[in-house]
Amino acid sequence: MAETTNIAKMAEKLSKELFAEFLWQKMGPTNINWPCEDQSSHKAITHPSDVVFYYEEPYTQARTYVNCDLKSYAKGSITASSIRSAIESLARALSCAEKSE
Repeated sequence: MAETTNIAKMAEKLSKELFAEFLWQKMGPTNINWPCEDQSSHKAITHPSDVVFYYEEPYTQARTYVNCDLKSYAKGSITASSIRSAIESLARALSCAEKSE
């Protein structure tokens, strides 16, 4: 558990520093699980969000949000199956995010 905590702390620090260079802002609460809006299809009760960043599109009047699951990207956890699983999890979370308050 301590290893996961350390990975999360490093990921938050790195993402904050990296995304700040692109003028991305952090918003909302961090490290939360929020209710799934499509539990029967997603077979989940909640979705995780470690941090949500946003940036203003430079050529349109739109704001883009980026939902990050930072703990999925530790060096030892990067395998083909774990990447696929992380992408599928993020896709389900994003489909719910469009419906969620």
